[in-house]
Amino acid sequence: INVPAFQLFYSRYDKIAGHYKRYDILSLSKELQLAGFSIERSTYWGLSMVPLILARKLALCFVSDDRVIKVGFLPNSRLVSYILGIMGKCECAIFQKLFLGTSLLVVAQKKTE
Repeated sequence: INVPAFQLFYSRYDKIAGHYKRYDILSLSKELQLAGFSIERSTYWGLSMVPLILARKLALCFVSDDRVIKVGFLPNSRLVSYILGIMGKCECAIFQKLFLGTSLLVVAQKKTE
């Protein structure tokens, strides 16, 4: 399961994209366990994107609702897209488990009775 992380980062982008909330490891783990799942592994990812997501949150205050997804998601150029891709690959290569990120990845398994 991959979900948006940290309610602090919740913005108009999340709302318009259909997200009701952002999660941390503890809150998502509790919900999954209540639904009968055991947590195999969990980690945040997107640490390098934290400054960008905070800037996006501020910038989207000045954008009309019909443009939020387009403005809030797409990099402005191929160079920016390339740099963000490299940052993500470096993050994955360097860190095994992050304490912070823009997204939360959880591997869970349904408990058998």
